[in-house]
Amino acid sequence: MILSSDRGLFTTTDFGLTFKALVKDKTSPLNSAAGLAVIGKYVLAATVGGVYRSTNGGAFWLPPSSNILTFGPGSAVKIFCLTRIGSRLFAGTNLFGFAHTDDDGADWQTGVGLTNNTVYSFATLGGNIFVGTDTGGIYQSQDNGSSWVPLLGMTNSYPVRALIAINSDLFAGTDGGGIYHSIDNGITWTPVNLGLINKNVYCLTTIGSDLFAGTNGGIFRTADNGKTWIAINRDLPMYGTSVEAFASRDTDFFAATSTTGIFLSNSLGVDWSNIGTRDTFQYDNLTSIVTGDSTIFAGGILTYYSSSVTLFRSTDNGITWILSGEGLGGIDVLSLSIIGEYLYAGTANGIWRRSLSDFNITYSSVTSAHEDNSSISLFPNPTTGIITVHNAPANILRVTITNVLGETFSEFTNPGAADFTIDLSKLLPGTYFARFSSVSEVVTRKIIKE
Repeated sequence: MILSSDRGLFTTTDFGLTFKALVKDKTSPLNSAAGLAVIGKYVLAATVGGVYRSTNGGAFWLPPSSNILTFGPGSAVKIFCLTRIGSRLFAGTNLFGFAHTDDDGADWQTGVGLTNNTVYSFATLGGNIFVGTDTGGIYQSQDNGSSWVPLLGMTNSYPVRALIAINSDLFAGTDGGGIYHSIDNGITWTPVNLGLINKNVYCLTTIGSDLFAGTNGGIFRTADNGKTWIAINRDLPMYGTSVEAFASRDTDFFAATSTTGIFLSNSLGVDWSNIGTRDTFQYDNLTSIVTGDSTIFAGGILTYYSSSVTLFRSTDNGITWILSGEGLGGIDVLSLSIIGEYLYAGTANGIWRRSLSDFNITYSSVTSAHEDNSSISLFPNPTTGIITVHNAPANILRVTITNVLGETFSEFTNPGAADFTIDLSKLLPGTYFARFSSVSEVVTRKIIKE
C-alpha cells in the first residue's frame, strides 16, 4: 500500500503498523503528490511537476519527461556506466548495482546475487557480463544480467573503476591497486603494474593491440598485454592531469581530464595537443567523452566556478565547442554513451536521453572506450603480408585499411564470413589501421606490417 501525505509518499506492508518513506529527497515533487492512482501495473502520482509512474511499488519512479529514464527524482541515483546488450539496457549505479530494463526505463530490475550496490564498470567476454564494484569485487553473469556470482579470485579491495576484454583476456583497472589481468574468464587475477607508477586507474581502452590506461597521473601504454607499461605524457601538463575517460575515432585518440580539458593524439599517444582547456568547458571537471560519426560529446560535473552547463559537443574535432546541456538543468554528467539513435547521459540523478537527430546527427558510430567490446581479432600481428580476421560480426558492411595519416590503401564491402584474410603484402612496413564499419559502430584495430 502507498499513501500520499503533506510529508511525502509512504509505503506499508503490515496494514499500517509501520510506514517507510519512498522518497529520500525532501525537495522532490513526489513529496507533494496531490493524488495516487493504480492503472494496470502502474502506480501514478500527480505532482506539481507532472505525473510520475512506477511499476514496482514506488521503489523506482519514471518522471514526466520522455528524455529521462530514472530511478526517481531526488533519489540520488548516480549512473557511472551505460550500455545496451541485445535488447536490454544496463546502468551501473550507486544504489541498485547493475540494473537493467527491457522497456527503455518503464520497469527496472536488479539481478539476483549482485550484493554490492555500486557498480563502476563493465565488460563482456564470451557471452558473459563482468562488472566492477566500489569495494574491489568483480561479479559475473552468464544469463544477461538476471543473476550474478562473485569472482572470488579478485582479492583487491580497491574500487574497480575500469574493465575491458581483449580477445580472451580481461583487465581490471583499480583506484589504488593498479591493473589486474585474468586469462581464465575472471577466475584468477594477477597484478600487472611494472612501469605503472600511478596505480589510481580510472579508464582503459584499446587501439589495435595496445592497451592504454588513464590515471590521476597521466596516461600509460602497454604493447605486451600488461607485462610492462610506459608513460606517454609528453605535451601533457606535469601536474593535475587526472585522465577520466578515453575515446577514439579512426586515427584520433581523445583523453578527457578532470581539470585540464581534453587532449588529442594522432600518434597513439606519442604527442598530444590540447583541444579544450578548463575554461572552454565552463570550469567543469570532465568525466566522460564519446564520439559519433563527426561529433564529439563531453560531459562533466559542476564546480564552484562552473556555470550550469554539464554537456558539450564539437563538430570540428575540438576546434570549437558548443554548449549542449538543454534540458539537463545543470545535473552532473558522470557517463556518456551513444546507443542506437540516442545519446545517453548517466547523471547524478538518473539517465538522460536525447535523440541524435536533435544534434543533426543521422549516423551513429560508437567509438567510446566503454563500447568497444568487439571480439574481432587479427593474426598474425605483426604480419609480413597475409593477415587473418577472426570473429568479424555478420553485420559488417565495409572494411577499410588506412595509415596513421588516415589515407586509405584498401577498402572492400561485406566480407560475408566471420573469418577471412586480407592481403597486405604490397604495403610498405609500418603502422596501419583496419576499420570494420557496420550500421551501428566502427571498430578499429591496429596492424603492424613488417
